[in-house]
Amino acid sequence: MNCDGQVDASDINPFVLALASPTLYRQRYPHCFLENADTNGDGYVTFGDINPFIPILGSDCNRTWLGADSTCGQCSPQQVIVPDDLPFLNRSTTCRRGNKHDATCLGSYDSGEDVVYELVVVSGPIDVEIMLDPKGTTYTGLLLDDSFPPDGDCLALSTNLDGSVHGLGCVRLNAGTYYVMIDSWAPRECIEQFELAIELCTPPLGRCCYGDPPQCADLPQYECTALAGTWDLELTCATPCPDPAGEDCRHATPIASVPYSAQLDNREMTADGPAAPCDKYAPSGPMARDAWFVWTAPADGLATVRVSGESDPEHDLVLVVRDGCAQQLALYCADNDEGPLRNQELIRFPVTMGKTYYFQVGDAGNFGRSTAETLFELELATGSGACCLPNGSCQELDSVECWQQAGNYQGDGTTCAATNCPPHTPGDNCDDPIEVTLNSSSLPYVDLNWTTGRGNDYDNTCLGSFDSGDDIVYRLTVTEAVSVRITLDPKGTPYTGFLLTDACPPTGNCLVTQRSTKGTPYPSFHYYPCVLVPGVYYLVVDKWLSPASIRQFELRIESTPAPTGACCVDGQCVGTMWREECHALGGNWFWKKDCGTFTCPAAGGETCANPFVIHIRPPQQLEYTFNHTTCGRGDAYSGNTCMTPYDGGEDMIYKVIVSGDPIRVDIIADTDVGLAVGDTCPPTGSCTFGTGWILGVLLDPGEHYLMVDTRPDYWYGGSWPGHCQSYSLRIQRAR
Repeated sequence: MNCDGQVDASDINPFVLALASPTLYRQRYPHCFLENADTNGDGYVTFGDINPFIPILGSDCNRTWLGADSTCGQCSPQQVIVPDDLPFLNRSTTCRRGNKHDATCLGSYDSGEDVVYELVVVSGPIDVEIMLDPKGTTYTGLLLDDSFPPDGDCLALSTNLDGSVHGLGCVRLNAGTYYVMIDSWAPRECIEQFELAIELCTPPLGRCCYGDPPQCADLPQYECTALAGTWDLELTCATPCPDPAGEDCRHATPIASVPYSAQLDNREMTADGPAAPCDKYAPSGPMARDAWFVWTAPADGLATVRVSGESDPEHDLVLVVRDGCAQQLALYCADNDEGPLRNQELIRFPVTMGKTYYFQVGDAGNFGRSTAETLFELELATGSGACCLPNGSCQELDSVECWQQAGNYQGDGTTCAATNCPPHTPGDNCDDPIEVTLNSSSLPYVDLNWTTGRGNDYDNTCLGSFDSGDDIVYRLTVTEAVSVRITLDPKGTPYTGFLLTDACPPTGNCLVTQRSTKGTPYPSFHYYPCVLVPGVYYLVVDKWLSPASIRQFELRIESTPAPTGACCVDGQCVGTMWREECHALGGNWFWKKDCGTFTCPAAGGETCANPFVIHIRPPQQLEYTFNHTTCGRGDAYSGNTCMTPYDGGEDMIYKVIVSGDPIRVDIIADTDVGLAVGDTCPPTGSCTFGTGWILGVLLDPGEHYLMVDTRPDYWYGGSWPGHCQSYSLRIQRAR
């Protein structure tokens, strides 16, 4: 009576209060049930309940004594006989019952205290409705299962957030034993009051579409499920079942004759077909809500199939031609945004008389967007006509022969005299690049161009994922050394990139790599200009997918100043010049130095076989200073030293020979170059490493090696590319 989970002497006063004043009892115990005082079961709380109350003191809620310190959580599930006990209404609580079942189909909604009822269906099948009123308690759950304890595979479940009435609907049960569990999510540890109602019901009818071709019947859901049909509670057979035409390959819409055109409508389609192998976003996995057509070629010739999303220029389509329904039978595939907008795809292909072809249309990325306003078109050319060839010329050829020569067939009966073929536009690949000559008199160079329709020829370059779209190639022939800034304006197209290399096809090693996620102009460098010595270079403009091409861009190459320095060749200063000019001469370059005031250092230091030698002879006063550079010496040691990632640039090797006693020294550079000292060359394993300095390193008598290197991705001082560096090095006795 006091809702403490036990029936004992502490319930006497609340029991007396319930008899004397039900109103005061409800005020004093707002979370308890007055009906608990109805011990004789006559439906009323009166003095007639006193005698039955006395013997049940100490018993549990089922009037069965479970012993001292027992709780209602130890009670067996209350049994409900169906249909004899229906309608059934029970008011109770889950509080103080414990969280006994927390691995059920309710998920997080079984983490509070719970109570279970046992339903014994004497004869069936029978339809019952099970409802829970949590009396305002939020985050409650209700389940029906045929096993005890309830597990993760329930027959029905319901969860509710807002404390309102919810239930399992009208459920059909066969003869047998079932279990109803009431629980809550952990933030609500228990349901203080609830009402469970179980009553007979009549199952609702809905539209059931079953069979092939589809038949319709208004049935209960369980009958539709038995027919392997699709059930919809909101509809009746007054709304016809969807026509499966075009739904999948087996129900492909037949094309009786060409030319043919049709508006696609996949809004009612549910089946998903095989993936398009050319889908730039999802080349594997099912194509959601795809549409299908089937056609048998009436003659040999060249077929043209085209799809276009008329209402949405950004609706990215994909088109596949197949010779069967299996996923692996894709003859042709298009997802290259053919046409002036990215919502168009086109495939031309030769066909054989009597052969059957299947056409699959969907969304790039398998998004399953509605293609209700997508136009599908199919044409067939069987004769000869004007053919515009890639070199810009025109020949009158058979339609298939034109296709074999990568031409653009103008149609049966057309003539070259009446055809204006577009002029040849180079740049598609390394074999047909746009030729550009660069020197001081040809700059600036400006070109307005596009990548759309040129194909994705190069997708394994230094641009990474930004080389996965259509690309264009320029060949730059440099006749004299120039310092340039390269700027790409993608005219609003995002996710673009360009590279500069001395080899074509381009690889992962480039002279310049730039990318931008925005559609605004961006340059080839931020700190150091691009200096090109005489030779041949290749510039490739590309982009990341979505969209797959750049419909218009402006490329600008213009002259810009570059820093100069002294160039030392074989210990002699041969001039003040750009770094790249010096490297082309095989020299070492010293930033901001001038041959008139600078003395070149002695040669050596390129490799372990030719180190720069330093002799240290303690105990004499010790201090050595060297002005050196790693530039021009080459990257002899990278990834196999103790300096990673500071061993990725050009490097210099010193052999330090210590005579006499051990000595502790400081090694200090005037920039943040990488320094490593070890007993092997190059220094590996347990060497001593530092950036800019190494202090207090102990050198025993014998030979040691000092390596100076840089990391290519670091800009020293905000103005220097990290693949090489000039520096002043000081070795002194540790202080």
